[in-house]
Amino acid sequence: MIEQKSGKIVNITSVASYKPLANSGDYCASKGGALMLTKVMALELVKHNIQVNAICPGMFNTNLAPQIKAAYMKNVKHLIPIGRFAQVEEVKGLAVFLSSPASGYLVGAAIPIDGGLSIR
Repeated sequence: MIEQKSGKIVNITSVASYKPLANSGDYCASKGGALMLTKVMALELVKHNIQVNAICPGMFNTNLAPQIKAAYMKNVKHLIPIGRFAQVEEVKGLAVFLSSPASGYLVGAAIPIDGGLSIR
């Protein structure tokens, strides 16, 4: 990307990169680190016309953490304003946008896609 003087990097972090989740210190710390890495990379690479941004997903309907999912499902409408977990397909549009020329002025952004979890 540096040689071609252009590029897009889209990191996937988590809403936990800026919103603390109880009993998840290790996870939150790692995601916070990934978010800060995104911002540092954005600052360092923008001079090469490379934009670095992050997608910060909330609770998605996957099998990655069934115990967490079960705990959240009981109170999903209370915790997530949209009232449900996201489907994996719902993040694709944001990833395409961040990878496209339409996002050419976004640098170091961290975009939540979390059904409103981060506004609670």
